[in-house]
Amino acid sequence: MTALPDALVNQALLETVCWRAWPEQGNQRLADALQALSAYASDTASTQAIAAAHDALQDPNPEQASAAIARHLSAPQGAPEAAAPASTDWVAEALEWLDQAQAALLQLETQPQDPHAMQRLKRALHTVKGGAGLSARHALGQHMHGLEQQLAESTPALATDTLLQGLDQARALLTGAQEATAQAMSWRLDPAQMDDLQARCDDLLQLQHQLQQSPAAQAPAVLAQMVRHSKRLAQYMQTLRLQPLQPLLDAMQRVVRDAAKAQQKDVALHISGGHTTLDSGMVQALREPLTHLLRNAVAHGIEPAQLRQQRQKPSQGHIHLTVSLTGGLVQLTIEDDGAGIDEAALRTRAAQAEDVPLIALLARPGLSAASHTDTVAGRGMGVHAAQQAVQALAGTLSVTHEPQQGCCWRMTLPQSLALQEVVHVSVGAHAMLIPAVHVLRVVDPTHTLDDPQAPRTALHAYACFAPHPAPANRPTPWQVWLQSGAGHYRLLVDQVHGVHEVLVRPADPLLANVAHLAGHARLPDNRVACVIHPDPLYYALQRALGKDTTPCAP
Repeated sequence: MTALPDALVNQALLETVCWRAWPEQGNQRLADALQALSAYASDTASTQAIAAAHDALQDPNPEQASAAIARHLSAPQGAPEAAAPASTDWVAEALEWLDQAQAALLQLETQPQDPHAMQRLKRALHTVKGGAGLSARHALGQHMHGLEQQLAESTPALATDTLLQGLDQARALLTGAQEATAQAMSWRLDPAQMDDLQARCDDLLQLQHQLQQSPAAQAPAVLAQMVRHSKRLAQYMQTLRLQPLQPLLDAMQRVVRDAAKAQQKDVALHISGGHTTLDSGMVQALREPLTHLLRNAVAHGIEPAQLRQQRQKPSQGHIHLTVSLTGGLVQLTIEDDGAGIDEAALRTRAAQAEDVPLIALLARPGLSAASHTDTVAGRGMGVHAAQQAVQALAGTLSVTHEPQQGCCWRMTLPQSLALQEVVHVSVGAHAMLIPAVHVLRVVDPTHTLDDPQAPRTALHAYACFAPHPAPANRPTPWQVWLQSGAGHYRLLVDQVHGVHEVLVRPADPLLANVAHLAGHARLPDNRVACVIHPDPLYYALQRALGKDTTPCAP
């Protein structure tokens, strides 16, 4: 396959950026660039790629069209532009640099004279350009050079919108449709961590050798050392999986900015606790719930500037995103100073009484707190999607509010999905593991006093394993008080065996339709037990007993 001339391809790709920023002026220039390329299409693949780019030019959405054109024009270039396996690490690193460039650019939008932010932006652009040249990604290199030129020409009055669009285009050139995959592969170890891991493995090998050479009388002592080293190695492996949340939280500045611009509101996002670490597999999964909740805060919470002034509030709305770590649990709090939630109107719309938890109403698909639909909110799916995503991370989502004072969302989840604290319970011969993050309290059968704080709803876990209600002659059950998106309820079980720290593995694909199974883990006695999620479990138990699947009373 004959490659198209790099210079003409690069010119066409740069024209897509111009067209994206100025559709009226850039349309004809991009059409001319594609026409010039057509003369060099000497094989079928190149001809088809240019034809597809011409077709994409008809798309009325410049952002979608420019991304499609970039994808089509990059295809005929063959190996030089393809992401070879050896460059996977560089792609992940380049994505991080682009994120840093975006964070610096957004900071410069509010603090134009910040020299450190400007230096970070210039360094990030130049680093990606240099890496593109070394990896033979010529179109990306030319594009980054164009962004550097735009930055130089727009200083000190930054053309933020144009540069942000340019960074989006750079991501498309870098990863195509595989951006999420590339970001997920960005977990890397530095040399010091690799050396430390190797040293710990060497210690284990040395102890193994000692065990093989030791007399029988000394074997127990050496074996005990091996056990201690193995536990420390397992704990160290878990720490290696942890990543700081700061890069993800910085990306949320763009989410709030774009939502505020669409709503014609002035909103500032304040972030704290970004140094808190989370399992690398969970960091990207948090992007969806954070995005939904922050967009909701802008759309439903923060009032228009004129209304805020009437309520004697500053015209600029404020959202505080705070992260904290306590006892292996990470809590993310999103608090705004907006109007709060019109709970009475929401309950009237949902025809639900006061005893149904507010979070259960807000998370109901199709039920929106907004009075109208726009590009940011109003479909009634944002909180539902956020709750589903948080539950998939073995976490909980809750909300509180004060009328005309603001709203506060709290996500609580374990620091790691792999190594978790679980409460080991059993029903007859069946064992179940409940993530400790969902357990409010455990009450033994000897506890007879009525507790006013006890959840009113009680369900017997026996229904998970038998089609009929629990027999009347069963022993007095233990109570495990649980918190979930459905509310608080008491799960009745036969025995509570204690708390274990276990390695949780994903559920078998054959059990994917069993919603309340979150995975499985091996107990200290080598038995395998299922890990359950309290929210789907509540609805599963209700269905098993033939009850309506409504949220439980508090």
